[in-house]
Amino acid sequence: MLDALAEAEAELGTNEIARRTGINASTTSRLLATLAGHELVAHVSETGGYRLGRRLVELGHKALGGAGVLELARPHLLALVEETGETATLSAAGETDAVTIDFALSPASVQGVARLGRPSIAHATATGKVLPAFEGR
Repeated sequence: MLDALAEAEAELGTNEIARRTGINASTTSRLLATLAGHELVAHVSETGGYRLGRRLVELGHKALGGAGVLELARPHLLALVEETGETATLSAAGETDAVTIDFALSPASVQGVARLGRPSIAHATATGKVLPAFEGR
């Protein structure tokens, strides 16, 4: 089911997921409810469809041990801290909020409270305010 959602270009409904996976529709519905309860998939109330959930970003980060994009971004985070004197965070878009996947703390006495896997609430963080501007692009 996760593969079917990952391969789709848009949200998929229960019946379409059942068709693509060969799993009975009622079983698909129960499994989707369980996956949604753990934020592995997200139910989109406007369309009734499902898409991959933000928890997969957190699990992926843990599974990869921070490899890939994190290794590429790390020197840039450190450079931002050096240039600005502020904490720099790297976030990935989640279901409703961004999720912190890496950060570099500033040497300042007042520091941000960045934590890996922590959501960036839209109204309370810079990342949370920037992401909506680029939705759908």
